[in-house]
Amino acid sequence: MRLLSEFSIKKPATATMIIISMIFFGLLGLSKMPIELMPNTSNPTVRITIEWKGATPEDVDKMITKKVEDILPNVDGITEYSSTSSSETSKINVKFKYGTDIETKITLIQNEINQIKNKLPEDIEEPSIREQSMGSIPAAVLTMSGGDPMEVRTYAENSLKPLLERIEGVSQIIIFGGKEQEVLVEIDPEKLENYNLGILEVSNLISRASTTIPGGQVKEGEKEFYIKVQGELKTPQEIENIILKNDNGHLLRLKDVADIRIDTKDPSSLFRKNSSDGLVIVVAKTDDGNAIEIVDSINKTLKGVKNSLPLNSTIDYDFDSTITINNSINNVKETGIIGLILASGILYLFLKSISATIVIAVAIPISVIFTFFLLNAQGLTLNLVSLMGLSLGIGMLVDNSVVVLDNIYRHM
Repeated sequence: MRLLSEFSIKKPATATMIIISMIFFGLLGLSKMPIELMPNTSNPTVRITIEWKGATPEDVDKMITKKVEDILPNVDGITEYSSTSSSETSKINVKFKYGTDIETKITLIQNEINQIKNKLPEDIEEPSIREQSMGSIPAAVLTMSGGDPMEVRTYAENSLKPLLERIEGVSQIIIFGGKEQEVLVEIDPEKLENYNLGILEVSNLISRASTTIPGGQVKEGEKEFYIKVQGELKTPQEIENIILKNDNGHLLRLKDVADIRIDTKDPSSLFRKNSSDGLVIVVAKTDDGNAIEIVDSINKTLKGVKNSLPLNSTIDYDFDSTITINNSINNVKETGIIGLILASGILYLFLKSISATIVIAVAIPISVIFTFFLLNAQGLTLNLVSLMGLSLGIGMLVDNSVVVLDNIYRHM
């Protein structure tokens, strides 16, 4: 401490530049710090979701969940994992040690699942592996209402959801309500019997007709191209023309034994706003995502799609986490500033010196500002707990400043 004091007295210009640098780096760290209501205290978690249409909970558990659980020990750093097997869906939550690089672990889990894909049912959906925020609130909740419920749901799934998923810090987009489209194939059992076909055989033929097959790789110089045979059926007309049987040149197509049309799925959830059907879009964020930046990006996205919304439909915020976060943090900031002003005023009453009071009043914010650089370097967020800690630290700074100033006056 003595060497630091002597250095500052002998080289005031250098000491001043150091203080200016501390302010600069502190403000730089503050601008980069994620803003949250409360700090994240949960272990990094990954959720694996695999859907298998038409499957019972028992089949999902036996054919998917247990097989995925068997490969999880191959990934290092897992503290525990839990699974839920329900109708058509397998969900596995995998917790890792605190401080684990979650993106790397997601890649490792994806590689392990790819190696056992031939052991899983052929007609499962592509596995979804995402970082799961266990304790934090959603960044935002949006609602869409008005217009045709099926058009609104289709727009939200195919257009709005991909745009929101691209926002940095967003972990997943969850949609509730609305009416989902599906292709309904109603098979006439009498016609099926006339052609000596079974319902299971037709189902397998439909599944095999709509599939995407990897075609390998092609190298051209330094470039490398990945080839796949795109065979997924996308329109009812393509489904109608699926060939079920070739009898001496006479092609039996699916439309000959079934009625194919676009219909709505049985809803699993319902949402109404002002007595009109609608849907809810939950924007979940990662544990290290910046809620303020996410909502700013959502606002820009909504502004860009304003003219492309379905007819008579509107989109609004049902919940905006930034309002709560900003109000809470601003309250703590105001409390800290009031504390600084009161501390400076009381010091002046006791010290009876304007210069001494100014020295302490300036030293406190400089120390607090540089602390933001250290907090950001440690990967911490700006939240109620960290700001309250800084507010309490102001009291310690006042005590230390008074002791140092008193020692200076004694020597003078």
